[in-house]
Amino acid sequence: MPKICFLFCLLLPQFAHTQSLDRYTGDLRVDLEKRQISVTWEIQFSDLAAADTLHFYVQEAAFDFSLQSGQKDVPFEITEQKFIGEDKSIFIPTADLSDRKFTLSYQNSLDSIRNPNFKFRPNWTELNIYTAWFPLNIDYGLFTYELDVKTAGTVAGSGVLQAKNDTFSLVQNIPVFDIPLIIFKNKNSVTTADGSVEICYTDLSPAVRDTIKTTAEKYFNDYSEMFGSPDTGKLVLAVNTFDRNISFARKGFISLSLDSIFTPQKAETLAHEIAHLWWNAAEVGTWEDWLNEGSAEYASMLILREEQGEESYENAVKNLEKRSEGLPPIENIDKRNPQSNTVLTYKGALLLVRLEQKIGTEKMQSVLRKFYLAEEKTTAAFLRILENTAGEELSREFLVSLQE
Repeated sequence: MPKICFLFCLLLPQFAHTQSLDRYTGDLRVDLEKRQISVTWEIQFSDLAAADTLHFYVQEAAFDFSLQSGQKDVPFEITEQKFIGEDKSIFIPTADLSDRKFTLSYQNSLDSIRNPNFKFRPNWTELNIYTAWFPLNIDYGLFTYELDVKTAGTVAGSGVLQAKNDTFSLVQNIPVFDIPLIIFKNKNSVTTADGSVEICYTDLSPAVRDTIKTTAEKYFNDYSEMFGSPDTGKLVLAVNTFDRNISFARKGFISLSLDSIFTPQKAETLAHEIAHLWWNAAEVGTWEDWLNEGSAEYASMLILREEQGEESYENAVKNLEKRSEGLPPIENIDKRNPQSNTVLTYKGALLLVRLEQKIGTEKMQSVLRKFYLAEEKTTAAFLRILENTAGEELSREFLVSLQE
């Protein structure tokens, strides 16, 4: 059951920092005719070490930088050090910052984005962590944000969106690691009858649009029944027809790529990404990410079993077994290991499939539902809930499987 989709699988360096991000407050101007953005960020920290230096990555072609704190100019240094491959580094001395915050402004040409998955298109300008459009350093932890976007287009993204004339306000008060948004020049949208899913697009045929609408509503409701209502409320599903090799999920937001048709494989991808509305709380920079990726893949297989029957499901299990052969253990795998995403996603899903075979579907869904509703995010919590539901022996066996 191949998929090219993930929550976040950049190579994540792990360092101990005393700095902790709190909130980004941004003002973004998007000129679609000049193909350029201008952005100003106020970045607030909740904790900030004295006599230290902050390090952020910004898009490599960004220019015209201005940095202030407490209404005073702050010195900074820009180097060629990279994180995602088309970025550069900015270093900021914390001793010059007032009230643990600073304001950073810069401009950037949208034509400078080299990533083929997110290159500028007049009708679809997509910004996210993969394009380094905002100052990022995942070592500083999760953050909330409030962003005002001024554009001649229309906006969709992760968070609560409000529009007034040509300005859009996007507010995300759930801690996240990315600020994804799409600027449409000609946006179309349709909302499911129950209001749970809004589909945004530019060039879907009516038949494909309606199929996606029905499918997304069903998956959303199926998962809600299995695991409880998601904490993100309504889902915004942005669908393009670029047939690129990436789809991804964020809080209450999915970017899904198709060809001109909605194939069964893309339906499986959608099922995986919608499942991330529930499975997204574990640390993405550590091996605990198996709780996100493995659980989302396992949940998508439950949909597969329901829609296509046991034979298709068993074939998918065999595919998981084949993909998991010879892979290192899940526990403590380094996210810089090139096999890590395969291990956490497919081997993680396989362990959950085998656990269900031992304890039954009803108990399995009970474990996952309790885990989600308790807002847990660690393997230790998962094992504790498993022990309380199915017994100490099975909990110990599952821990061993994570170590093999």
